Amino acid sequence: MMLIVLDTNVFISGMFWKGKEHDVLQLCIDEVHQNITSPVLVDELKRVLGYKKFDLKWNDIDDMLQIYISFSKIIHPDVVINAVEGDPSDDRFIECAVSGDAKIIITGDKHLLDIQQYDNIEIIKPADFLKIVVE
Repeated sequence: MMLIVLDTNVFISGMFWKGKEHDVLQLCIDEVHQNITSPVLVDELKRVLGYKKFDLKWNDIDDMLQIYISFSKIIHPDVVINAVEGDPSDDRFIECAVSGDAKIIITGDKHLLDIQQYDNIEIIKPADFLKIVVE
């Protein structure tokens, strides 16, 4: 079982649509891999799910948060990282990965993908993750 960090966009895409993000999400739900998250990332997910474009009721948002929490290990990061110049809020994903000993951050976020790697943590797209774990 690999420890990973799913970016918010990967979880949301995986919940709403079929595709690579859904396949990655299913690997976490099936407990093939362990998602690492933090209270800050759970709060971000809740905020994003509340966007009008998703048109979700509060009980739907709560249900989705419960799904996310059910396959995630919640940690409290003990580091502060300033690596993402274009969007400093993305540093929370790196902090979570470092503190939770994750090996990979899976994202579609350009700011994170531009970094490619932080210490020994790879930052990759869902399709690239699937190539690693399926082959």
